[in-house]
Amino acid sequence: MRTERADEILRVAVVTLAAAAMIALLAGLAVAMRNSVETHTLGISAPPLDDEAQVALGLGHYQGACQLCHGAPGVASNLVAQFVRSFGHLRDQPIALYGLGPIPSIS
Repeated sequence: MRTERADEILRVAVVTLAAAAMIALLAGLAVAMRNSVETHTLGISAPPLDDEAQVALGLGHYQGACQLCHGAPGVASNLVAQFVRSFGHLRDQPIALYGLGPIPSIS
């Protein structure tokens, strides 16, 4: 017969495992993103930043593809991006349970 204490321990264990799974998922996504960016930018160098046409082109790209998640001056990022960034303090914490080292910085 289960007791209230056993139920509470079970609830804590489930929440802890769910949190560890979320952290592992975010760590995996951070590694995958860094690897993808590094792979897809091989051989590409930054364009000259004194070319106003390039700056305008970059701004248009940012507004269309990046601003929703990353925000802009005077424009907040969306709630999902804010939630994911709320785990930023965990980046340097080892995830021993999953055998992963620190989450690499993506900034």
